[in-house]
Amino acid sequence: MPVSPKNILVFCDGTGQDGLITEDAPKDKDANHFTNVLRLSRAMSQTFAPEEGDERLQIVFYQSGVGVATDFNASEVLSDDSKKAFGTAVASKIRDAYNFIAQNYRDGDQICIFGFSRGAYTARKISGLIDRLGLLSPAEMGKFFVYWKQLNKTLPGEPPRPDKPVPIKCLVTWDTVGEPID
Repeated sequence: MPVSPKNILVFCDGTGQDGLITEDAPKDKDANHFTNVLRLSRAMSQTFAPEEGDERLQIVFYQSGVGVATDFNASEVLSDDSKKAFGTAVASKIRDAYNFIAQNYRDGDQICIFGFSRGAYTARKISGLIDRLGLLSPAEMGKFFVYWKQLNKTLPGEPPRPDKPVPIKCLVTWDTVGEPID
């Protein structure tokens, strides 16, 4: 049975932001202070119909920013400000969002990636990886960081090139931090 094409929407938040817990949030623990990235992700409907009869399912992935380390009570746990400052945890954010797309993408789907601040950097890196690697199969995801290092020339060898390009419908970023893959 053929699967209908869908929209895959990925939203990457900024450093230290998990959608609800931000440094700018009111100190009242019952206050709801949503980041713009979370608001945008929640504004997406489950379906999208640009033309009559062309309805597509939309799946949304919201990703908290680098340096978020909170429990379910919004208490900081194992937070490391140096990781926030230098973005050393950004590689795992890139891998997780890339993996979400790779796990859900089928031919005909449309990919849209949104990002703010270091989340914009993450979004641009994901876009560059999809351009240079395509989308890895679940079996190949175990080699993600090997390919990552090869792309960044910190490991010898060349990662595989995609057999077929995977188009990205849109890449929306604002207040970008960092440099993307060339």
